[in-house]
Amino acid sequence: MIERYLSGFFLLLSGLYFYFANDISFGELAKPKAGFLPNIIGFLALVLSGVNFFISMGKKIDSDNEGTIDVFAAKNIALLSVGTIAYIVLLSFAGYLIATVLYLFYLIKVTRTKGTIKPALLSLSVVFAFYFCFVILLDVALP
Repeated sequence: MIERYLSGFFLLLSGLYFYFANDISFGELAKPKAGFLPNIIGFLALVLSGVNFFISMGKKIDSDNEGTIDVFAAKNIALLSVGTIAYIVLLSFAGYLIATVLYLFYLIKVTRTKGTIKPALLSLSVVFAFYFCFVILLDVALP
């Protein structure tokens, strides 16, 4: 039951975000303006949360577990929240590249991925891909 409420909440939140993002000038595909990315993100969030909402509405409610919170999920949400706050603080001290590598490694380990080499290589390769796309190809400075 709580899944239905949460998916409805995120559908509403995504709809509000998309509504207010439409106030920002979109521009054109060849010449995007400030509202280009917020509009695309708002639309995608609205579509994905809508799909999630309709999937959750189709699920049968398990009366045995109704109203209970999964301890594993609550622990992961707390760990992800703490990691995100630490990432925001670390950004100002360590810079984007180092903070993002550490944050991605942390997120991968929170999901209980075994080992350290594969998560480290994955986080390094993702940050390198960001660096390559933005700094090398697009000549845009990273924060």
